[in-house]
Amino acid sequence: MRLGDLLPKEMKEAHKIVHGKTHKYVKDFEENFHVNDYYKVISKRMIRKTDGREFLILTLSDRSGSFRVLDYYSAKKDNNNIKIGDVVKIRGNIEIYQGNFQVILPKDQKLEVLQKDDYDPSIFIYQTNIDKSVLKKELKEIID
Repeated sequence: MRLGDLLPKEMKEAHKIVHGKTHKYVKDFEENFHVNDYYKVISKRMIRKTDGREFLILTLSDRSGSFRVLDYYSAKKDNNNIKIGDVVKIRGNIEIYQGNFQVILPKDQKLEVLQKDDYDPSIFIYQTNIDKSVLKKELKEIID
């Protein structure tokens, strides 16, 4: 049984209707991949360049990892509209910078903050690779 199996039936069905596709996990990113999916904001900060212009750096994640997003065109607006913990939909091309994935938002790309009914929360819940029978045995030993 997975934690996602515990979701109410209507939430699972709503996810199928709303999304109709498989989430692209960060662990599966590749350079030059075009991402068009949703991720949780885990950090954000405004940076002032030496010429005085500002840009926004967001760190987005799912249960498999995180990546950075650079917003040069709508930085102030997005900084005001997006909070840490929000889930946002992003479109852009994955690049590798200093060994990490990043997306530089295109000029016409707007970050869309999703409502709770618009995404599957299990995307953000870590799942272990340890065999469940091993975990049950360990838990039973602790309880005993």
